Amino acid sequence: MATTRVNTPAGCSPAERDAFCALVLTGGEVMAAGLADRVRQAAFLAFAHEDETLVGVAALKKPHAGYRADVFKKAQGGAAADFPYELGWAYVVPAARGKRVSTSLVEALCVGKAGVYATSRAANKAMHRTLRRAGFESSGVPYASQEHLGEEILLFLRPMTEARRP
Repeated sequence: MATTRVNTPAGCSPAERDAFCALVLTGGEVMAAGLADRVRQAAFLAFAHEDETLVGVAALKKPHAGYRADVFKKAQGGAAADFPYELGWAYVVPAARGKRVSTSLVEALCVGKAGVYATSRAANKAMHRTLRRAGFESSGVPYASQEHLGEEILLFLRPMTEARRP
């Protein structure tokens, strides 16, 4: 069973942030250029360990308003201003998949947070299941990925509801 820990980037050691970045890059979804700087600017980082081995990571990011507006415009879903946080950089090593590690990471990051959104490739059904378990709902329409030719991106929203308020 994996244990999940959440911390601010400033509360993590440089080695922990480096390990976070290395695991994110293993997933092949993120460009390496500037990742370390973007990780330091995140709101929170989540780490899942099995024994002493890092098996999964995810982050709650604070994207720039222009980037957020662009995502919401492409997806034609929701009001970007209502979703200040972006869940992202989620990756679980293949050996730990199917054990709900991603759910643990997502729930730990999102508990008590108002207005979180996430994007996911349309083909990534496992992540869609994780997002739905954590209270996200798909919104808008699929839009073309700029990074992965021929792929579409879906927008997921997790609004703060009265039932989730701390």
